[in-house]
Amino acid sequence: MSALVVFADGRWLRILAGDIVARGEAVADALPLGEIEQAIAIVPAADAIVRTIDLPDLADLQAQGAARMAAAETSMLLPEALHVAVGRADAEGRRLAVSVPAGRIASLLADLAESGIDPDHLIAAPLLLMRPEAGFVRGDLGGEIVVRGTDTAFADDDVLTPLLVGDAQLETLDRAALEAGLIAAIEFPEADLRHGAFAKRRHWQVDTARLRRLAIMTLALGMLVLAVQIVTIVRLNNRAGSLEAATLVQATAVLPPGTTVTDPVMQAEARLATMQGAGGGFEPLAAAMGAAVNATPNVELGSMVFDGDGGLRATVRAASDADLTAVETRLTASGLLVTPGPIVANQGRPYRDITVRAR
Repeated sequence: MSALVVFADGRWLRILAGDIVARGEAVADALPLGEIEQAIAIVPAADAIVRTIDLPDLADLQAQGAARMAAAETSMLLPEALHVAVGRADAEGRRLAVSVPAGRIASLLADLAESGIDPDHLIAAPLLLMRPEAGFVRGDLGGEIVVRGTDTAFADDDVLTPLLVGDAQLETLDRAALEAGLIAAIEFPEADLRHGAFAKRRHWQVDTARLRRLAIMTLALGMLVLAVQIVTIVRLNNRAGSLEAATLVQATAVLPPGTTVTDPVMQAEARLATMQGAGGGFEPLAAAMGAAVNATPNVELGSMVFDGDGGLRATVRAASDADLTAVETRLTASGLLVTPGPIVANQGRPYRDITVRAR
């Protein structure tokens, strides 16, 4: 296989017959492409959510739709704003699912086009690491460090990585192991984001004879188009009425009971923005919770649940009630709205559920 691998920051490497034969920092130095050389673009790990989900007995297109809905449940974006790729199903019907905001894919492709690259494949950076049989592996790709486990993969983060890895083994790959996995991932990608709305467009040319035939067909179809327009207008009017009714129903489900709906889209967006809060969702709340727990001796963090209403509920265990109070004080000092639950004793140690949300 002959391939040019391009990262979002402009770094590149060239693979030929299973070996990395060249690398550089500027895409312009790698051009032009060879006649049989493929261009592979890497989507940054910070933009991708990678996880394994159960999708038994679903065709590929059905699996993509189901994966998009599942991704939207943990994202502040609507399903149609996400671009999702799924891998092959294993024996138990589990598939690797990669979701990226569609806007980020469009921006990446536009930047690559300006550099003269129209990639054949789009691969998320965490998938450049080989899936471990157990635990997690970490690899430095140069522009970012990524972590991959048996069921998930993500960009390395000083706060979130320890929370997500927990007590599992975390192995840092050396250069040889990292490049071996990268080459295998390029030759046999587990999930390719270059499909659907972002599929590579084929360039083709039409000769004179074909143009003549197309002109005749166009003339013949003109009369049909005129008739179809009338039918289309009627259908569009009906469809517009249905969409308006559906939008009203969806907005009513999101808005508080009793709200008078005058502008469904605007009111729903305002409601969702309020639910998200100034903190931006799960990651900043989880980071603040992790920092408060780490800064308080004799305290450990149990489960965390993001309730989708802008709040993060975490179970915190401590050696004393005072330690729990210290965690709440630190969270309040970080600018969050803190709602503590009752203190419960378990095996001689107090614990309580603490809910935080952005003010």
